[in-house]
Amino acid sequence: CYPAVQASCGFAHTACVTADARLWVWGSGATGKLGLGPVAGKEECFASAPTPLVIGDMARVRSVSCGSAHTACVSDRGELFVWGSGDGGRLGLGIDRLATCFRPQRVDVNGECGPRGRGDRPGSLAFGGQKVAIVSCGNAHTLVATQIRDVVRGAGATRERLKAGGEVYMAGAQSVLGIYCPTFTKCEALAGRCINQISAGFSHCAAAAASGELFCWGSNYTGCCGAPYPTVQFCYQPYNVQCIFAEPLNLALGKPASQSSVYNGQDAFLGVDGNVDGSDPLGCTSTQAEAQPWWEVDLGDYCCITTIKIWNRTDEPHDPSLDRETFRCRLFPSYAMLSQEPFPRDRSTQALGTQGTLLMASLNAANARIKLTKNERCTVWHVPDNLTARFFRIMLEGYNFLHFAQLEVFGTLGMIKPVGKTGFVSCGRNATTVVIHPSKEPRDYDACYRRAVWADARNADILRQYESYALEFDKYGRGERIRKCAICKGGQLCEVCTLTERFRDELEVMPTLKSIGTERRGLDDMIQYLLDAPKPPLNYTPKEKKKGGMFGSMFGSTKDKKKDDKVAPAEGGSEERDGDE
Repeated sequence: CYPAVQASCGFAHTACVTADARLWVWGSGATGKLGLGPVAGKEECFASAPTPLVIGDMARVRSVSCGSAHTACVSDRGELFVWGSGDGGRLGLGIDRLATCFRPQRVDVNGECGPRGRGDRPGSLAFGGQKVAIVSCGNAHTLVATQIRDVVRGAGATRERLKAGGEVYMAGAQSVLGIYCPTFTKCEALAGRCINQISAGFSHCAAAAASGELFCWGSNYTGCCGAPYPTVQFCYQPYNVQCIFAEPLNLALGKPASQSSVYNGQDAFLGVDGNVDGSDPLGCTSTQAEAQPWWEVDLGDYCCITTIKIWNRTDEPHDPSLDRETFRCRLFPSYAMLSQEPFPRDRSTQALGTQGTLLMASLNAANARIKLTKNERCTVWHVPDNLTARFFRIMLEGYNFLHFAQLEVFGTLGMIKPVGKTGFVSCGRNATTVVIHPSKEPRDYDACYRRAVWADARNADILRQYESYALEFDKYGRGERIRKCAICKGGQLCEVCTLTERFRDELEVMPTLKSIGTERRGLDDMIQYLLDAPKPPLNYTPKEKKKGGMFGSMFGSTKDKKKDDKVAPAEGGSEERDGDE
């Protein structure tokens, strides 16, 4: 008896692959989804114990997937076998083969099938001659992903190794895929993405690329595809769920740019045209020689920025008497800065006020800034975490020309930083689950721990059980040593900080959570405390003022005050005796 290495559960049936590459099935045999033969079409049958199923000509099975009324498996030769209900074209055998298949059928060219043959070559021409790597069966559809392989392109110095394959093919009903696919049809929107994970749910699909991006399409009921709901009811094309992960792009490419002055027609747009060569001075942006010249770009919207690259000039002066680094040294020292609001441009004394210079005014308006002093071909700035900005400016500290070859701002649109690369995805009924690849950066563990514990101190007791967060637990404890919120981003306060700012006086007297031994309070704890706190009576009425003339009301209020002063000691007792003494 060999152990099971992979299993899949469908609607009332189960299949598993053992270590000896054999397939076992059990459960309901309705619609032929067990593949045990035509007897399932004549009378109700089931397998109460795991039953071995022969695939093709004793093919070795690598993986299996169970849908609601059909099943599919992949052999070690990259062949795809399907059986069960063919309703809606979910088996991908062609428009003439929509009936139930009671035995495993191999998917071949243009939907044709070979019931038991293994063929003369591995793989299947139905998938462009590529081997099948993964199969996933849903409610009324089937997804297939081909194997990812390494290919070499070019020769000599241009020789490079690239990834190829990972194409997605789909078959099934239009209500799920957006188009009717009685045969396996290539998903052109995912071509070249190198998909390594797929999942077919009840009414939607998901695919994860090798780069970590997640794509979903189909019904977006309850937002299961990650698209805005109810604005988007159905995703006809794969939708990139950018809140999970989005490949950082050069956000500055082709965006509107400006500079303090222009030298020899070398305007600001040359800094965002995509040319990083820097050997041709006419291809580089340049200002006049002036005091504190600047160059800036508007990204068009708030962006979550990760890295900024500034490519310097590489040409040298024609005059041999000049230093070879003359042009390259002009970029330093300078300041690079990011802001959510436009930077000031007016150099007048009235506009600058007490700030003195335009450089100081620009630094004060920036959300993040760095001083560049080292002469490099490409200066890289890794901006602080959770930083969102729209405007970038580079500004010299002194008097000189400002010129460089190219500026690249890498990040993602929006104010939310992606969580991480997708490692595994699974679709259910109107729900999607994603597992994120573990990060190799220690600062990512640190940031995740601080965010989790700041939101709720009880999360520390959960995270401390994992070895990855042992150092963070010793460093921050249950949150009492965290002084700055790690959730707030882009100038917007998180829910915890918003509640703390609004009810600061009430929360200052909130008792410590002695049950977990920390002064950090979670959002739920603060909300419950504010709800249970004593409140003024609903039938409260303000004290009525006595009507009278100006002098009458003045003397009347003075008499009332003296009367109250006399009555007050009488109520206390001890105060009255002190007054008599």
